[in-house]
Amino acid sequence: MRPKEPLTLLRKRIENTLKIIGIRGENRKYSPHITLARLKNCPIRHLQQFLVTNSFLESPEFYVNGFSLYSSRLTTKGAIHSLLERYDFMVSH
Repeated sequence: MRPKEPLTLLRKRIENTLKIIGIRGENRKYSPHITLARLKNCPIRHLQQFLVTNSFLESPEFYVNGFSLYSSRLTTKGAIHSLLERYDFMVSH
């Protein structure tokens, strides 16, 4: 199984469950990702330094035992994220 396939399957299950209870799903293409940084009004030299410093970032494989659902409210000082719910997986390794 390719690394993103379990996430795609999870998304399909969530979308199907939402559909059953009458909540319309996303129309956008699903693209699993991790946001490492958000840069707003950043001087180009800072961006270049960030890319140089982090261009070879690697992470060892790790298990995910759940996920959290957040709401995001945009303000003039940036986004405010609030935890709505935590969902734990029952996974045996």
